[in-house]
Amino acid sequence: MKLNRIFALLLFGNLIWNGCTTASQQSEYFMHGILLYNLHYRRPVGIGANPVALHDEIDFESHPKPDSHFDCQPLKSLYKDLNLAAVRECLRNSSKPRIKKVSPDQDSGGVERNAVIFELHREITPYLMLEENDQDSDYGLTPPCFTAVLKKVQVPREIFFQSNDRGQLSCYNAKLPISDEEFLGINAFLNKFKVRVNLPLDHIPTNDTETVHLLATWSLSPFLNQDVQGIPSKIVTSNICQACIGNDKLFLETDSLPPKWP
Repeated sequence: MKLNRIFALLLFGNLIWNGCTTASQQSEYFMHGILLYNLHYRRPVGIGANPVALHDEIDFESHPKPDSHFDCQPLKSLYKDLNLAAVRECLRNSSKPRIKKVSPDQDSGGVERNAVIFELHREITPYLMLEENDQDSDYGLTPPCFTAVLKKVQVPREIFFQSNDRGQLSCYNAKLPISDEEFLGINAFLNKFKVRVNLPLDHIPTNDTETVHLLATWSLSPFLNQDVQGIPSKIVTSNICQACIGNDKLFLETDSLPPKWP
């Protein structure tokens, strides 16, 4: 029994369906191009089921149990508390060229490039928190509007998406380890993660959809394996994909696919 529990722990990447634990036998793939346009996410307010739990143990099921759609939400709802128009205005103002001065009375003629830094907080509902830097920071002064409208950016705990990286269009799932899952023995592997946004931006979003997709590249960065620049993912079955994303929102092999990320 002890050996079985240790083996189950090594299979931590398994998916949790209907609120109960299951042992996934599928391989993990590093996805290098995912479709953001119909990506859905899960961000439950409780800790998930424990992959090494037995039937009679309390954490065999997640509490509360997921609904019939596995509590999946469209990507845009992750940013429902943000004023997207104000975010665009902030990005626009923060991307105006600034002249870099080499002395109080002399301009270098170069453009000053700063960066904004967010740190990942691996809580039950994870998020990115803005680091407010002063003028002497290596990254430069944090634009005040970021503090006003982008101080906190939400992050999914689990995502479902389509990709044709492996030659055919399939549905995948990826999870983000969080601190409260220390009962799984993974806390020692949780390192600090920071997202760097270089300013000025190369492209300023012009509408809500573009704004959501830009914010998503920040929120999904913690899912990336930095060594291979891919997202560790597992294939999910079509019925799970349909229940989570919605059959009417799934792309078909014959469709013209939108740009992929990363």
